[in-house]
Amino acid sequence: MSAARRFARSADLLDNPNIFEAEKEPLRSERSHELIEVTLAAVILSYTAVESVLNELFQEREHFAQPVWFPGLDDKIAAALHRAWSEGVEKLNPIDKSKVALAISSRSIDWNSGYPQEFLLLHALRNALVHHKPFSVEPNVTEDKLKKRLRNRFPLARIWAGKNVNYRWGGALGAGCALWAYRTAEGFQAEFFGALGCDYPRPWPLPQLGPAPLDLPA
Repeated sequence: MSAARRFARSADLLDNPNIFEAEKEPLRSERSHELIEVTLAAVILSYTAVESVLNELFQEREHFAQPVWFPGLDDKIAAALHRAWSEGVEKLNPIDKSKVALAISSRSIDWNSGYPQEFLLLHALRNALVHHKPFSVEPNVTEDKLKKRLRNRFPLARIWAGKNVNYRWGGALGAGCALWAYRTAEGFQAEFFGALGCDYPRPWPLPQLGPAPLDLPA
């Protein structure tokens, strides 16, 4: 998560329309490409951080006889999670791993609102990036389904404000997306582990859901 936070901060610095408009080529082109790259990193790292901590959750009892990584986790639940891992949970995606863990602990979260809903969308964005396929939109004919799903989740890249730029991947991959991905991952972890009844160490305050200035701690 610290890496995702670092890249989100970098995206915010790069996504500055005042500097962008004052620059000349090739610096302007370089800035726009770097913004896409660091936003990609923030999205992938945010998603990967959630998957990594879920993997640790299922495997804690393989390494320790008592809660170490997840203080407060019930011993019976921890043992059941370890058994589930060896029975095939390892192959599941983070969403399904989360659902298995919640079922084992007889807990639940609302996947239709808040951070769980946002994480479903982060999952969709991550898949679109990692499993990229050529995509084009014909005006007045084709609508980008990913854009429709992510509409209003985060502001488009500020350097392209008022300009006719494609959603994939110029408009979407800006500071707004990077910050949204980071906040979604952090918020989902907090809600998931809260429902599970255990603490997961978090050295910084939980960011607020929704558009907000980039206020990530150093």
